Amino acid sequence: MGNKSYFESSVRSQFVLLTIFWWIGYPLSVIGSFVPPIEILGAMAMVATTIFWCILLYRHWFVLQGHGARTTPARAVGFGFIPFFCFYWWFVAYAGLATDTNRYLDQIGISHCRMSRRLAITDSVLSILCCTVGLIPVVGAVILIPAMFVGYILVIQQRNSVLTILNYSNSNELKEK
Repeated sequence: MGNKSYFESSVRSQFVLLTIFWWIGYPLSVIGSFVPPIEILGAMAMVATTIFWCILLYRHWFVLQGHGARTTPARAVGFGFIPFFCFYWWFVAYAGLATDTNRYLDQIGISHCRMSRRLAITDSVLSILCCTVGLIPVVGAVILIPAMFVGYILVIQQRNSVLTILNYSNSNELKEK
C-alpha cells in the first residue's frame, strides 16, 4: 500500500477539499435553480466535489482489497459513470461498501466507525432522483437539500472508516516489527 502515513494524511487533506467544495457546490446548485447565473458556479464546484468524492471512494475500496471487497476500486468509481447502469451501480458502490466495511471491521474486532447501509441506500436513491426528476429546476433544488446532508454524513462515515482501517493496519505493522 506504500507509505500508509502519507496515505492517511492525503485522505485527511482531500477530505478537507471535498468538504470545501461540497459546502460551496451544493448550496450554489440549490440557489442556481432560482438564479440561473449562479448555476454555473454551482456546477463547477460540484464537478470538484465529485472528483474528491471519487478519490475517497477509490481509496476506501482500495483499503478493503484482500478483505472481502466485492469490487475493485476502479470498478467502484468507473462504473458509476456509465449512463443508466450507474443507477444500479451506486447501490453496489455505496451500500455494498457499507456492508463490506462493516464486515471487515467486525473481522478485525473494531466496533466503532460503522457505515450505515440504510444511509448509503438513501444517498443512492437521492442521487438517482437528482439525475432524473431533479433535472426539473425547482424539483432539483428540493431534492438537493436532503441529498446535501445525507451525502455529507455518508462521506464522513467513509472518511472515518478509511482512517480507522489505515490506523489498524499501521498498528499491526508496528507490532510485527
